[in-house]
Amino acid sequence: MEFAKTEPLRVYAIACQLGLEDEMKIASSHTTSIYLPDLTELPNEFKSVPATEYHRLILLHARYRKELEAIATSQDLMPHTIPKGGFFAGIGTAIEAAARRQQVLDNIRGGVPLNCESLILASSTGSGIHIEAGWTERLIRSIFDKANALNLTV
Repeated sequence: MEFAKTEPLRVYAIACQLGLEDEMKIASSHTTSIYLPDLTELPNEFKSVPATEYHRLILLHARYRKELEAIATSQDLMPHTIPKGGFFAGIGTAIEAAARRQQVLDNIRGGVPLNCESLILASSTGSGIHIEAGWTERLIRSIFDKANALNLTV
């Protein structure tokens, strides 16, 4: 199990082969941070694993993506600092925050690997949105903290 974080697919496959349900659950929870390869790219350990076990991982990833989306949709939009410039600056900041959250949601839906670093990178570049530095990263880390607290497994 010490390799569950670094090699979750391999550990999951070995646990499947040995019928170790608890270990399968632990390893499966760590797979949510990686992109699930297609069947031709799976580790060798999957050769003797039933397709139903891989299907369980696919369903887990779909459920995790839906949870991330639901959490992101319900997150507070406003950055922690009050914008300078009064009411209209506040409206501009709220609009920018809503646009950034939409970008995060689009990336969650669009197949970006479901880990903080990948989502932060995809959601922070090329947007043309000028919001408080670090706000997007805090938003995404908060989303993942809440999703990971759910302890979703196969």
